[in-house]
This record gives sequence, structure tokens and C-alpha cells, in this order.
Amino acid sequence: MIINKHEILIDSESCGERVDTAISLKLNNYSRSLIKKMILTDNVKINGQKTKPDRRVKNGDIVSIIIKSELKSDKIEPQELNLDFVEINKEFLVLNKRAGLVMHPAPGNMNYTVANGLISKFPELKYLPRAGLVHRIDKDTTGLILVARNQISYHKLVKKLSLKEIQRDYLAVVNGIMISGGKIDKPLGRHRIHRKKMSIREDGKQAITHYRIKNKFRNHTYINVSLETGRTHQIRIHMASEKHPIVGDKIYGWKPNFGKKSSKRFKEVIGNFSRQALHAHKLTFIEPNGKKRYEFQCEPPQDFKQLITELEMDYNDHH
Repeated sequence: MIINKHEILIDSESCGERVDTAISLKLNNYSRSLIKKMILTDNVKINGQKTKPDRRVKNGDIVSIIIKSELKSDKIEPQELNLDFVEINKEFLVLNKRAGLVMHPAPGNMNYTVANGLISKFPELKYLPRAGLVHRIDKDTTGLILVARNQISYHKLVKKLSLKEIQRDYLAVVNGIMISGGKIDKPLGRHRIHRKKMSIREDGKQAITHYRIKNKFRNHTYINVSLETGRTHQIRIHMASEKHPIVGDKIYGWKPNFGKKSSKRFKEVIGNFSRQALHAHKLTFIEPNGKKRYEFQCEPPQDFKQLITELEMDYNDHH
């Protein structure tokens, strides 16, 4: 366990704020969720007394904080996975994940995850929560993942993510011909029956997806998608809810969609596409410890490129 102790004096800037907010204003290295956890586990005191997250602080109060970060990754086995890194520096890593890799060990899939591969390449990541992973993408989604390399960067990047200061852009191919780009604002929650799936629910968490059209084919559309929120399976569910499921995504209702007189080859490529055609192609953010703006991009993998090529050929053959 890593323990950091802090003491802050409440001044006019934070006077009247909730204690969790006041701490965040002074110690912006840490996420709000971590600060709240420390308060609820009696690791935060105001003038020597235990407190609750919603207590308001007064001018002159002394707030003592003990930050305890569990070593959640220290039992993950290091396993070489030949991961593809787009960026390596002392504060963070950017990884281009291939299809078929689960992000983190879980019951039924404890080995050969991204976290196992990260710890094999960078052993110090075993001391960070989730091996430094700042966000996740699905097993069969490809593309860019941000990984922190130390405690301070981890908490700063997680906080940036929660404040929507990390922009994530995706490429996707969906069934049907979209008329124009747009915004989808539909709340998501766990499916009431199929617990491994998510669904649109009125009592779910807010989920907002923006999309614009890159290209139209005979029966499909190639789109660019950006996340305003980052819920599990968000893009996949939102597209399916608009009657435009992502190619290959059988879990959320995709079925092959062929036009008249499509070639046998085209039908095979579309029908046999074995994963969702979704690729995290761009990450944009300000570095954890400064003002430098980073933008990372990566091309889709070969199966995605072949899919686009076949869609273009099918379109040209019939126009």
C-alpha cells in the first residue's frame, strides 16, 4: 500500500465548500472518487475530528488527509504479449490494442490480458490501480488506450477523464445508410435479464455520443464517433438503438446486410466479419503535469481496412 499524508488550511477560496470539494481544489492530483473513499474510511479529519463528504468547511479549518492507494495490481502475473506502443514517456503510455485482448484479469479470464502484458513490459505498473489503465475498450474493439506510469499521473489522468478533458474518437461501420451526423443522448444501465449486456434505461447513467459521416456505401455507413461520456458498450448500444448496429456486433442485434447482386466475395467478407467494426483511432488531451497538448492517432487494423475496401468495391460495382 502507498500512503501519502497531507494537511491543508481552509482559506477564502474554499470556505463554504463541501470538504471533498475543498480537498479537490487543493489536491488536484487525486480523483474525487478516491478522496470520497478516504473520507468514508475515516482517513480525513477536520480539526482532528472525523467527517462526512458533504460537511461544509469554514475559514481557518485544518483538514488532514491520509491517501491510501491499494496495490491492486501486485498479484497480476507478468506475461509477454508483444503489445504495440504508440508513445512511451515517463508520465504515460499510449497503447494500440489489437482485437481479442481483454483489458484486465477477471474471473474466467485471469491470464494474457492487457494488464498482464503491461506489467511484463513495465514492472513498476504493478504498484498502480489496474496496472495504470486510465480507461478501457472492449475485448474485440481495437485502438488507443491511455496508461499512466506513476501514482500522480494516474490520479491526474483519471480526473481529466471524469472532467471530460480527454477526447476519444472512434471509427465504426454500421448497417444502413445514415442521412446525417448527430448526437445520441440516451441513459445506459445493466440489462435487467442478460447481466453481461448493457441497455438503454430511464434510470441509467447519462450517456452521450456524437457522430458524423465519413462515407456512405450501398447498405452501410462509415462514421466517426466521439464520446462525451464513456459508459460500457456505449457506442455499440447507441448505434443499435438508432437501427444502425455496428457491423459484426451480434450481441447488439447486427445481422449481415447485403444489397442486390452483391458478389459472393462481398457476402463472405461481410458475413464472416467476426467482431464489431469499431476502432479507437484518436486520443487528445493535455499532459498530466503541464500545458502541452497531445494528439495520438492510429490506423485501423487490416481486417477493418479490408472491410472498407470491399464496401467501396461493392458500391463502385453498382454505380
